[in-house]
Amino acid sequence: MLTGYDPNLTGVYSNTKFGAIPRGYTVFERLQQIFGKGIVTIMLTGKGPNLGSQSPDGGSAEPFYLTRPSLTVWDGDLIRPARIVGEHALRYLERYAGKERFFLFVHFPDVDVGGHYFGEDSGDYDRALTDCDAWLGKILDALEARGIADRTLVYVTADHGFDRGSKRHTSATHIFLGTNDPKVTLPGEQRDIAPTVLSGMGVDLTKITPRLPGKVLAK
Repeated sequence: MLTGYDPNLTGVYSNTKFGAIPRGYTVFERLQQIFGKGIVTIMLTGKGPNLGSQSPDGGSAEPFYLTRPSLTVWDGDLIRPARIVGEHALRYLERYAGKERFFLFVHFPDVDVGGHYFGEDSGDYDRALTDCDAWLGKILDALEARGIADRTLVYVTADHGFDRGSKRHTSATHIFLGTNDPKVTLPGEQRDIAPTVLSGMGVDLTKITPRLPGKVLAK
């Protein structure tokens, strides 16, 4: 979702089969190519290797190994719950929001962990959903408090669902995209998220190479 490309270009096939995404392919780097020093890029995660930036000795580099140096802020490579990730997100908003253009990616791991460890039909899974929703609310409140909610695009999505009554997602390929962008009205696929976000932020997709295979989900 952060590149818009298929695995044959990114080298990321699954949670265990991956390599470093080529330089320049991520949404962060695309925005920097357009806006230069006029945009702050922040990646904040609560997950390890398959969303990481390390290059272990003798092993494959993690997906964001080549991306990390170009970011304004890299806050990842740590496993931590929504409470900690959310607190960091609020601090970054306090520092950057309303002062300059920014792109902040926030990753909450709790629902994924709850599903894999306890199952899609468990109370732990439901509590994880509630916790992540609460922190999303705090982020939206922070934007409102700074008077920039009406000029900040927010996109909320996931990388997979869960098979009903199980701890797996072998057949749960459908995801969602929730946004405050009124132009986004069309259904689509995960590959459409990156072009939709980039277009929403004013990027001319015709100038991007390799060409993004997805479409913009806006009329």
